[in-house]
Amino acid sequence: LEVLEKCFARDKMPFAAFSEIRISFDNPDFTLVPSALFDPALRREYLSFLTPELPSRALLYDQIFPLKAVNVYAVNKDVAGYLKKEFKTARYYHADTAFVVSLMKNGALAGDRMYVRVLPGRMTVVMMGEDGLQMVQPYAIHHETDALYHVLNAVRQLGLAPEGLRVFLSGEIGEDSPLYKELRQQIPEVAWLQHPAVFKYIEAFGAYPDHHFYNLISLASCG
Repeated sequence: LEVLEKCFARDKMPFAAFSEIRISFDNPDFTLVPSALFDPALRREYLSFLTPELPSRALLYDQIFPLKAVNVYAVNKDVAGYLKKEFKTARYYHADTAFVVSLMKNGALAGDRMYVRVLPGRMTVVMMGEDGLQMVQPYAIHHETDALYHVLNAVRQLGLAPEGLRVFLSGEIGEDSPLYKELRQQIPEVAWLQHPAVFKYIEAFGAYPDHHFYNLISLASCG
């Protein structure tokens, strides 16, 4: 919270009168619940099996209508309160809600495909099949071999053949990344996730690979 307050004190741009503001919380403390089984009063119980109970956290949730599911997630209570005070009209999402919604709206359901969102020290694995979503799972990664293990283990758990799998990566990494090189050695087809074609991008975006900042672009798919 202190870092956030200092950033906003130096730069008043976040307080400009934008027509719409969307804020994304990005952490691994989340779980998906079928809409038919979801009860807002049980948010704490849904997460208590997965993450430690902390007095400083608030529990939020996103309705993911294309999946008929709800993403329940924990955020820092003080940070969430500060943001809601400063951005009273903002809409809030979990980053992996936005990621999954963007994938589904941009043709992800075409054969067995795995989408890996890479962040410092962790990643989220999303597995899509022709019948729909099969997996959304965050993993901690301390070494590039951890990423390979989690990918291959997910394939094994779902009963798929690694040789027929297509893996798409997003995140601020490149071909010189040890994680990318490790996956390339074991997975026949590893590609970079492309920007959604339904949006128009300013010229400055051309300076960066398409798979960079995908988590920010995916926020535009929510709603």
